Amino acid sequence: MARATTYTVSCFILSAFVLSSRGQAEAPVSTVSSSQPVRQCTGAGQICATCDTVSVCIANVDGSITSVNQSCHADENCVDGQCVQGALCNYRPFQCSEDGFYPDPYDCTKYHVCVGAVGRLSFQCPEGTSYDALSSSCGYPLNTTACIDRPVPDCSQRLQIGAVPTNPNLYYICVEHDGTLAPELYQCPGGYTFNAAKLSCKGAEETSSGKKDKKKSKKSKE
Repeated sequence: MARATTYTVSCFILSAFVLSSRGQAEAPVSTVSSSQPVRQCTGAGQICATCDTVSVCIANVDGSITSVNQSCHADENCVDGQCVQGALCNYRPFQCSEDGFYPDPYDCTKYHVCVGAVGRLSFQCPEGTSYDALSSSCGYPLNTTACIDRPVPDCSQRLQIGAVPTNPNLYYICVEHDGTLAPELYQCPGGYTFNAAKLSCKGAEETSSGKKDKKKSKKSKE
């Protein structure tokens, strides 16, 4: 059965613009570059700016941040702010796995629309705004959690699985391919959220009934 998102995507293509939940018309830009984005410093510490570049982020007394970049050796890639020998690159251009709207895993200002007959359409939010995975719209500030921590957690191991933090209806699976270890995004049916512990999509009723069962078991023990 086709999901409602398929119809939404079709309307999106015909109208040639996305109407955000805030009532703003956002002109689509389908020529988004697939090159690796450079992660910017948001606080003091060390981060992976790219697969093979470490950024040392220094917090200044005036609130600004100074970044110093260091490239890794040819046989290294950056993991958790450190160059690690033999580590896989954590970046791979986004590829569609299922129909729907998806945040770009690496850039909070970009999103992708996947529809079977058309394939992938990639878009850039208006300047100075970010994409919100829960409302599937732009217009949000650049200091959101998705911008500070990235829309999707970095992959640290093969088959790492979890819900997308800003929208648990979406989930990711880290897959190794062509020397890279990157997340592939999937979507639960409407009204369902992904449960990483159970490796399945759970409905609201199922979740609430589970809580009730736990309460009953506690009372019976008492």
